[in-house]
Amino acid sequence: MSLIEKLKSMFDTRTEAEKAYQNDPLRRRTQYMKVYVKGLDKPLIRVYSREDFTVGHYMFRNADVNSFNPDLNRWLAERGSNGIRIDNIWYAPESIDRIELGEQTVEEL
Repeated sequence: MSLIEKLKSMFDTRTEAEKAYQNDPLRRRTQYMKVYVKGLDKPLIRVYSREDFTVGHYMFRNADVNSFNPDLNRWLAERGSNGIRIDNIWYAPESIDRIELGEQTVEEL
């Protein structure tokens, strides 16, 4: 480590969380769901996914658990009034019996 790098690390006032925000790799978080629709025997599979991305020097962490889970909860709450679209078919809110959350995966981009 050069002298300049040592000095930079000594005077870096960012917290470890702030450093990790900038240095961690970009990720994609995916939530798998089973949507049970009245009148259908098998559940339909729906995938909700968000990716981290950068624009210039700015980094947006959409796949971080602290931003992903509130977005997912908001999206699920809206299904009660907006319905859901799966495979280009729109299902009205009244036809949705329930939505079960499945596996949640995280992968590096």
